[in-house]
Amino acid sequence: MPRKLFAVFILCLTAIAVVLLSMQDVFFEQGEPFPRTFPVIVLNERQNTHIWLNNRVRLQVWEVDADASDDPLAVFWGSLDLPGSHLGSGFSLERATSGEGSITLQEHVDLGRYLRRGYLINLDVYVVPGGFHSEEAPFQIGPGVQNAFGKIQPADFPMREPVRLYHRPTD
Repeated sequence: MPRKLFAVFILCLTAIAVVLLSMQDVFFEQGEPFPRTFPVIVLNERQNTHIWLNNRVRLQVWEVDADASDDPLAVFWGSLDLPGSHLGSGFSLERATSGEGSITLQEHVDLGRYLRRGYLINLDVYVVPGGFHSEEAPFQIGPGVQNAFGKIQPADFPMREPVRLYHRPTD
């Protein structure tokens, strides 16, 4: 009889541990959500020309210690808005200036889930130095297309400051 009682006791403890672990994951996932629209500052660090920015922003989720041989854990898209900077189908920033605006994520994306787990979010937007694109001349990736980069680290969450996207000369 004591063996059966001990076995039942062990089964009950195991069941309680499983329930607690699953609840921990639920509580962990239900922290403060990442805002769907968040502030951004884009900086054109070129001294010689304006830049044109595409209105699509790519957000990649990475392990903090990932290297060039790793793949991102997830990739999401958002839209960039820089009021007062519209040019064609995107935005323009004069040389050595910055623009303030926002990035809006797709509805199903919650970056907070990844940030709470300690992942890094890299952001990039396509940039064309000295050019622009419109409906008549749609944007295509090709020679001369570069990027503006930024990142959101787990320590930045919840957000206290705008995300910064930098475009530095590569030539």
